[in-house]
Amino acid sequence: MIFRSVKFAEDLIKLSTRFWIQQAIQRPGSLRAWAKRVGALTSRGTIDVNRLREEKKRLQEKAEGEKTLSESELRRLRQITLALNFREMPKRGRKKS
Repeated sequence: MIFRSVKFAEDLIKLSTRFWIQQAIQRPGSLRAWAKRVGALTSRGTIDVNRLREEKKRLQEKAEGEKTLSESELRRLRQITLALNFREMPKRGRKKS
């Protein structure tokens, strides 16, 4: 397989590495910073999942029909979706029950 773009080939190699999740996250810590600003952190320092689900629902409702989200709201929706998906994934070495 011949790649016309060297950068594209390098990106594919990076994504195929063992740490692809870390490389998929573009702005590490930004969702936690947002949660801290709006008071969505728990006493343990984790992000409250119920608040994430509420914010996701609010953003999805705002984007229905012909309405559009701003760039920052779209980015936050993607971050929340990614965080909720990662939460559902099993931890390393454990089977999901």
